Amino acid sequence: MPSRIYQELTPPQLTALIRRHFPGATGYRVAVAHGGLFNTTYRLTLATGAAYILRIGPVHRELLLPFEHGLMAADAQVADLLAQHGVPGSQVVAWSPRDAALDRAYMLTRCLPGVTLNDPAVTPSERLALYRQLGATMAAFHAITAPRFGRLAEPDRRFATWSGWVEAEFATTLALLVHHALLTPAQAAHVQAWVAATRPALDAITTPHLVHADLWEGNVLVSLDHRRLVAIIDCDRGLFGDPALDFAISPTTPAEFYEGYGRRPAPDAAATTRDTVYRALYSAWDGFVYAVEYANPQAAAECLARLVALAAG
Repeated sequence: MPSRIYQELTPPQLTALIRRHFPGATGYRVAVAHGGLFNTTYRLTLATGAAYILRIGPVHRELLLPFEHGLMAADAQVADLLAQHGVPGSQVVAWSPRDAALDRAYMLTRCLPGVTLNDPAVTPSERLALYRQLGATMAAFHAITAPRFGRLAEPDRRFATWSGWVEAEFATTLALLVHHALLTPAQAAHVQAWVAATRPALDAITTPHLVHADLWEGNVLVSLDHRRLVAIIDCDRGLFGDPALDFAISPTTPAEFYEGYGRRPAPDAAATTRDTVYRALYSAWDGFVYAVEYANPQAAAECLARLVALAAG
């Protein structure tokens, strides 16, 4: 898939950044992790054997969603919160929201030994056992709360109600979709009116809980022997809101996850309404990203068709 915002550093840029943080390092190894579309990710191994992950933010920042400008700061804040509450997460060494020399954001973290949960070497039985651990870990993750609703990437944009944040997030994203001629003004207005009509269900959520907002197997690190969950990673889209937003990203969460979590999502009509709204919100975000950032019109069209269909009931 092409990306308009992914770009590797030049060798001099990469060398200068490594020497800035490890001035005495010689004989280190650095390799780019292929497959990225947003950040450019490198694995850095020093001669001592110490290993690190270096993530470089995107270029062409004018193409990003507004909250995506603050992702490195959000990831660092979530890492701090998780450490304070004993939840396994990234171990941040250094970060910058926009480095002067690179004109890009970056983050350096310790490389935790392991593989992601979606690694092909993880067997089905191992995967289910790990999902039980993931459920317990996410229960602790979601137990972290704040006074108001909103994204960590946007500290000046906080809301007293959950519906306030959800409606504002739709309004921002829909306006961009219209601006890029991905939705008509009439379609955007219909979606916004539909979301507003769900306000009572949304406002049944009264406590802002920490939410990952990008919880999929690629963001779950497990041990090399596939027996232990090591960390929840890439928490840069984190926000304070309804934990069920994390469940809406995948329709096929195994039962073992909820066994570890301690409960299943509420089965009532309001919860069903919220789940539909959350799936529509993911579709709106993804539709923009695929069309504007990644230049994949087919995937974008599928996401936006799903958004319009969900809003139509």
